[in-house]
Amino acid sequence: MNDQVNQNHNTPQPDALDPAAGPQSELEQRVAERTAELQQTIAILVQEVAKREQTEAALQQRVAFEKLITTISTRFINLATSDIDTGIDQALADIGRFAQVDRSYVFRYTSGGTIMEYTHEWCAEGIVAALHRFQQLPAATPAWSNEQLQRGEVLHIADVAELPAAAAAEQRIFQEQGIQSLVAVPMVYRGTVVGFLGFDAVRQAKTWPDESIALLRIVGDIFVNALQRKQTEEALQESRRMLSALMRNLPGMAYRRRNAPGFPLEFVSEGCFALTGHHPAELLEDQTLTYRHLIHPDDQARVREEVNAAVQVRRPFQCTYRIMLPTGEEKWVWEYGRGVYGPGGTLLTLEGFVTDVTERVVTQQVLEQRVAERTRELSALLTVQQALTSHLDPDAVLQMIAKEACRLTAATFGSIFLRDGDELYATALAGEHGPGMVVGYRMPIQGSATGLALTIGELLQIDDAWTDPRVNREAIERVGIRSLLIAPLMSGTQALGMLSIGHQQSGMFSTNDRRILEMFIPGAVIALENARLYAEAQEAAAFKERRRLARELHDAVTQTLFSAGMIAGVLPRIWERNPDEGRRRLQELRRLTRGALAEMRMLLLELRPAALVDVPMHDLLRHLVDALTAREQLETTVTIPDEVNLPAEEKTAFYRIAQEALNNVVKHARAGRVDIQLATEAEQVILCIQDNGAGFAPGSVAAGHLGLRIMRERAEAIGAHLEIESEPGQGTRICLRRQPGDIER
Repeated sequence: MNDQVNQNHNTPQPDALDPAAGPQSELEQRVAERTAELQQTIAILVQEVAKREQTEAALQQRVAFEKLITTISTRFINLATSDIDTGIDQALADIGRFAQVDRSYVFRYTSGGTIMEYTHEWCAEGIVAALHRFQQLPAATPAWSNEQLQRGEVLHIADVAELPAAAAAEQRIFQEQGIQSLVAVPMVYRGTVVGFLGFDAVRQAKTWPDESIALLRIVGDIFVNALQRKQTEEALQESRRMLSALMRNLPGMAYRRRNAPGFPLEFVSEGCFALTGHHPAELLEDQTLTYRHLIHPDDQARVREEVNAAVQVRRPFQCTYRIMLPTGEEKWVWEYGRGVYGPGGTLLTLEGFVTDVTERVVTQQVLEQRVAERTRELSALLTVQQALTSHLDPDAVLQMIAKEACRLTAATFGSIFLRDGDELYATALAGEHGPGMVVGYRMPIQGSATGLALTIGELLQIDDAWTDPRVNREAIERVGIRSLLIAPLMSGTQALGMLSIGHQQSGMFSTNDRRILEMFIPGAVIALENARLYAEAQEAAAFKERRRLARELHDAVTQTLFSAGMIAGVLPRIWERNPDEGRRRLQELRRLTRGALAEMRMLLLELRPAALVDVPMHDLLRHLVDALTAREQLETTVTIPDEVNLPAEEKTAFYRIAQEALNNVVKHARAGRVDIQLATEAEQVILCIQDNGAGFAPGSVAAGHLGLRIMRERAEAIGAHLEIESEPGQGTRICLRRQPGDIER
């Protein structure tokens, strides 16, 4: 309704003295046409914003999921063995709640993969637990699903009701539990599937995107590593418990050492030779060769300190260290011992047991290395995701992806090529490559392995590019590589380009390299999609700005000039009949033309926003007031000092807030007078705009109404304070204050 009022208010009325005035129906038709155009533009913009918001929401959801997986990974790094089961239960609950599923669980294969053991479970509120029902299940009963999982494939069932006939057993089991859809991810340890991680949707069907499934594989790896570590630690604890009873039968060495300089050996068991490579007699009879000499030089001081510290407080000691064999090899051993004390607490001997723990230590080191590798991979993914959310520069993001893919794999070269018609052109290069390969290099899709991977939409591995006929020889020779991994970048069914890594030697890439390369595909696709959406948004914004300026030109300058033209047309006749009225109309004509000039200046400033920085503050405000008085019969008072120095950002904010406030005076206040004052007091800059219009109750006005939210946001952006005082019938006063120190510089 306000739009209609403003339209009627700004549209000039035919003068009674103008015989050329058109009929009212033409004006109504023009208004209807403009309204239809505006509605169409708004509908287009709403659709574009909805698309952008949907994409950003999906991106934020994925980033949040990756952060959750990173948190879980970090939590498991230092998790005590006794807390691993609790940690898995907590992780299942966290992922289940985040993904909004109804049940999450872990099954482990035992007895050579023939039995499924239900080990961990989390259920949403109101969902019946299944842990007590499925403790030990033969893997052959639901053969269809287990065959897929034991091949290392993900089981993703979007609709249980649509399972094939071969999955009848699974369908019956799932439907008995009310499951509508599920996903199960195999857990692999050293190339063997040892179990799977599953998520059920009972209340509502759910489909998992590929990138989320890839993250679930990482969760499965985390669980496998933790369970393996737990199994290793539990085995070690069991060994310690049985140590006293089984010492003679265990591979290792029992000993007794006398409390004398160097703690010489009094006794060693027969396991001495297998452990140290020395016969017992060598260590007992050769006083120049003591057990201390067998300890690795880098570990001797630490072992001595740990043993002495335990002896002083009369407690057992445990040490893990390296010993040197006669062959020069190193071996990790674990020693458990205690002091034997005589009357008065005198230390007589040390008794204990030393056993080989090389395999356990190496296993632990391998596990720690795998955790570190997973952490680096997740860190690289987070870096890419943060780049995606922080800016929309596709070249920088794609360059980062090529670099990280090269760094985390065995590759010496990484690249991203994008599709352009029947060709591919290089947009990102990383690692080592010859001078012939540069950004912008083009090669045809046809007749190249890259084009083949793009055509079939699948990852392609070339172990020896020099002998493979599918490879584009010119491109390979320019880079100087032999091993090649090529991953297509697909957005739905559309092929956008490819991500590839290479190495100068043949046969360098493993399954792990393929997995890592696939991890970066979603980020590269999102970067390209973001760039496309950003370009579309910029085009829409430019179109909107052009329409706004055209509307301003029509509603402001055109209308003012139209009124001026009407007055100029009838002025001679009025002057002949009534010179006093003619003089008044001449003054009005001067006011209108001066106002049209001011409005044109304001539009030129809008077309060139950088000019706002160059124009002094007092000139900006005077242009606004001149443009206002040209259109409206308002009495204005302007108090503006000639010198008000503000930084560019603050000057723009002051101008925009004043512009919005004066627009409100025209559109809503129904005022007859407005006072504008810009002043500096005690290093403060104060802008006050006060009218004698209708006013309003601030508490009853919505946050986005009258542009108040926009004005407040602009004030907060520069650290200023915006005060709005108004009462119904008492006018409105808006004050913007900027104090020194409000903004950190």
